[in-house]
Amino acid sequence: MLIWGEQDISLTRDHMDLLSDRLPNTSDVHVIRGAATPTLTHPEQVNLFLQSLD
Repeated sequence: MLIWGEQDISLTRDHMDLLSDRLPNTSDVHVIRGAATPTLTHPEQVNLFLQSLD
């Protein structure tokens, strides 16, 4: 699972899409709007994505 923060300046959306294309068994990139570091700034939304793995 790839989770990307819309405001992330260290890793662009293009790079996340490239990872999604090249890594086997990867879903689409999940975007969290307004987040730079989703696990720190938007943990509730990240947890929702992680719970969907069950």
